[in-house]
Amino acid sequence: MNQEEQPTSSMSEKDSLKYLAIGVGALILIILLIFFVFKYINPYKPEQVTYNYFNFIKKDTHWMTDWQSKQGIFELGFRFNPFEAESVQLTGQLNSSFNDRDVIYVTFDPLADSKQFKYVALGSGELLLILKRALNKNVEMACTQQDNDACVGRPIINCDPEKSVILLKPNAPTKLVLEDSCIIIQGEGFELLKSIDRILYQWLKIMK
Repeated sequence: MNQEEQPTSSMSEKDSLKYLAIGVGALILIILLIFFVFKYINPYKPEQVTYNYFNFIKKDTHWMTDWQSKQGIFELGFRFNPFEAESVQLTGQLNSSFNDRDVIYVTFDPLADSKQFKYVALGSGELLLILKRALNKNVEMACTQQDNDACVGRPIINCDPEKSVILLKPNAPTKLVLEDSCIIIQGEGFELLKSIDRILYQWLKIMK
């Protein structure tokens, strides 16, 4: 009996090895198939929106778009896309001399809520970057009043009919007010950045 069972045992081992090889091959095939599907059939696609023929692509924290000027094509970044910025209320009208003056002053109150300073810093930096780089404006930072730290050496500027001024007010409600030669940009926290993007979109003629 033992001699007759030996061939059966040998065949069983061969079958086990065969099935193991088939199983490993099938597993490898499934892994390769999953890799192919994710890489080629369903690749990662960043968020995109199109607004007035401008295509915006979300990259990290900013919506990027190409903008054509006389100096060439610039890639510009915004915290909010135009659809999001549409919610910012805009009232008033600027006089024609705003864009004709040599300097645009961006001013803020250094004694305002210190918790909002980081948003003022972020917003003013992004505002200056686009005004200078894309729109070729001469922009200077200023303060509405003097203090002993942030405004040392800066001019003291408030809304003035004889100057072109952008006043940043980091408090609610979120809105834009155009008053003769002054643009008042208002919003609390990231809402201030939304208001800044809204006026930039209008300046760049992306929004009307």
